[in-house]
Amino acid sequence: MKFIALMLICAFWVASTQAVDIPPITPRLMKSTFRIEGTNSKGQKVFGTCFLFTRQISDNSKWGWNILVTANHVLSDIAGDEAVIFLRVKQTNGIYSKLEHSIRIRENGKPLWYRHPEVDVSAMIVNLPKTFIDQHEWLSESFLAGDDTFEERDINPGDELMCLGYPLGIESNDAGFPVLRSGHIASYPIRPSTVVKSFLYDITVYGGNSGGPVFFDYRKRRIPGDESGKSVDIVGIAGLISKDISQTVKVEGYFETSTRRDPLGLAIVIPAEFIKQAVNEVIKQKQ
Repeated sequence: MKFIALMLICAFWVASTQAVDIPPITPRLMKSTFRIEGTNSKGQKVFGTCFLFTRQISDNSKWGWNILVTANHVLSDIAGDEAVIFLRVKQTNGIYSKLEHSIRIRENGKPLWYRHPEVDVSAMIVNLPKTFIDQHEWLSESFLAGDDTFEERDINPGDELMCLGYPLGIESNDAGFPVLRSGHIASYPIRPSTVVKSFLYDITVYGGNSGGPVFFDYRKRRIPGDESGKSVDIVGIAGLISKDISQTVKVEGYFETSTRRDPLGLAIVIPAEFIKQAVNEVIKQKQ
């Protein structure tokens, strides 16, 4: 197993009256989100979205594990022992280029990832090439926003979230960066996560979006219950996309009957609380 230097630990929020600024999370998360693909049992190519961050080994350590997170069905749909993740490396001229890298997801047919028993989330420790590790700007696990963050920062239905992914395998450019989109939390309640399990997200998603991070970057957000007028900047990962919601329609014709799926413009998001749990378990298995 390869270890990596943990470059930065970020807090979720800071009062706007302080001098410290929280950098936007979007560019950093785009750098940490990748297309993953393989072949299913029918020999067809299947693909999805995954993202990477680090788990610090100890409080006083600068080293950590490389952790890949995605929807469980993205990995389980791949029939072989390996999947391909399309990393990126920055060239001397500042331009990014793709780095195709195979990761082992099974050993003798046994999955090497941890599957959450209740929701569509998986996590695994992966070995990555040194050329990528040495230059990657790693995200800290502290960006995962649990129920406490949602409650303390008053995140509720109607709030806007952003997401990253590869709809129908589409990339935003030749370097393989993901496509950024946005929508609103569309269901209630959204916590506690252990009870609701998921929430609806007002956005149309397609095959390839599964596993992509859903996140927020709020500037000068009010502090609930504080009448002083203070506000905070807050960034974090709210969860990941599991699948879309669509309606199956049966069409009766004179000579034949057919069915079609009509998308409803809604996605199911698995809260980051479950990502935290999956990461904890996959690390526990390695210790």
